[in-house]
Amino acid sequence: MVAAIRTIAARGDAGGRLLEDDVIGRLVDPAELEEIQNLLKLGTATYEFVVSRCCYIDNWLHRFRADGGRTVLLLGAGLDSRSCRFPGLGFIEVDSPMAVKAKRELLKTRGIDPQCEVRYVGTDLAAILTAEEPSLGIEIGVLEQPVAVVAEGLVYYLPKEAIGGLFGIVRSHPGVRVILDYMDDRLFERQAPQSFERRIRAEGELVTSLWSVAEMEGLFEQAGLTVLEKVDTYELIRRDFPKTAVTFSSNHIIAGQARVA
Repeated sequence: MVAAIRTIAARGDAGGRLLEDDVIGRLVDPAELEEIQNLLKLGTATYEFVVSRCCYIDNWLHRFRADGGRTVLLLGAGLDSRSCRFPGLGFIEVDSPMAVKAKRELLKTRGIDPQCEVRYVGTDLAAILTAEEPSLGIEIGVLEQPVAVVAEGLVYYLPKEAIGGLFGIVRSHPGVRVILDYMDDRLFERQAPQSFERRIRAEGELVTSLWSVAEMEGLFEQAGLTVLEKVDTYELIRRDFPKTAVTFSSNHIIAGQARVA
C-alpha cells in the first residue's frame, strides 16, 4: 500500500507532484495502484499521512547526507526506493526473507539499478530484536560511519520488547542517528479498543504496539539518545495538505542521536 501511495504522489495523480521519485512507480503493479486509488476515494487521511511522513524522512536524510552521513540502515524496507534516490549514501535494507527476495526480483526484471551500494538482509526482525542477544542482522560498528537507522512504518508492527532491543543496540554505538514513527495510545481515547481492532484487521493490518508520547521519549532517554526532532503527523498533514479536513492523528515522528561519551 505504501509504495502505491508514494507512486500516486510522485505522479501527481492526486493533484500536484509531491514526491521526487521516478522509480517507485516501476515497482508497483497497476492492479494494486488501482485498488489504492479506489481506497483513497473513501476520504481517509491515509494518503496524506503516508506522503507527509515520506517527505519528512526524505528531508531528514538529505540533512544527514549533507552533514557527512555515509550509511543508512533501513529497517522494514519493503519496496522503498531511496537507494535509487540518494546517491552518495550506502544502504543496508533489512526485511523478511520473502520481502527481500521479491524486491530483488522486481528490481532485476524491471531493469532498475540502485544509484547506491546496497546490501540486502533477509531476517525476522521481531525475532532477532527480542532474542537474548538482540541483533539487527548486521553489525553497526563495521559499517561506514556515520550511520542512520530508519524505521518508517515499522514500530507499531513490532512488540515493545523489540523496540527495546533496537535501542539497546543503538546505544552502544555513539553518534548513530535514529528516526522512526510510532502510533500513540490516544487511539483508545477516540474509539473503543474493540472497534479499533476490527478496523485494522479489516484493512489487513496487525498493529502490535502503541506508545504514549512520554513513554517513547522516555525510551530515548533511557537508551542514551538525545531527542533532536519530534513532530505530530497531524501538524505535517495540516502543513502539506491545508485543504484536507483532519482533526486528529495518532502518529508521531521522533529522531535522535546516540550520545557520545
